Amino acid sequence: MEDVVEALTKPLTPEEKSPKQLTGKTPRVAFKGTLQEVNQFFYRKGWVDGLPIIPPSEEAVAETAWFPWGQEIVPAAVRGRFNGINNFVTMLAGSLALGLGLAARWVDESQLDNTGNPDFRTPSWFNLDGRLILSLARWVKKGEPKIRVQATNLLDDDRIWPSGYSYLYFVRGPGASEVLEGTSYYYPLATRSVYVTLDLTF
Repeated sequence: MEDVVEALTKPLTPEEKSPKQLTGKTPRVAFKGTLQEVNQFFYRKGWVDGLPIIPPSEEAVAETAWFPWGQEIVPAAVRGRFNGINNFVTMLAGSLALGLGLAARWVDESQLDNTGNPDFRTPSWFNLDGRLILSLARWVKKGEPKIRVQATNLLDDDRIWPSGYSYLYFVRGPGASEVLEGTSYYYPLATRSVYVTLDLTF
């Protein structure tokens, strides 16, 4: 275990920090043979750890590779199932190193205190946020720049009241009876908002 920790934490050597670029022309097909022969070839090269693999073939790579702008990039197995807009969006995302994400959350009512009184609860709410990440590394080589756009509360511009507290007190009524009353206070979240940030790595 100590050897593993040492190997993972020791500083990089100058050669590891600045690896030499391979020169020369790489052959289009590295090896041809049966499934067993290909697995043995990959193992001897140190490309795998001994577990069986399904080797890449030109046909399989052609089905999944990203082609230059303006060409069809949807694999033939699913080609025709998407309209032109989806093809354009997929092509755009692949060409621009674009990442998209959505996060939805629903929260039920919750008590503001430990009395269990239904008058002192936060309302239930649903929220949908979106995120977009655009890598600029294709055009800017230094710093691995990324533009991040975070948008919250996409579906509406209503306030959300996720938490708060209550101020309770007793009101003396007729016949010396006491009635529990109080006021609810909430900590609202921001309404719809958009944040744009630029990430740089040095």
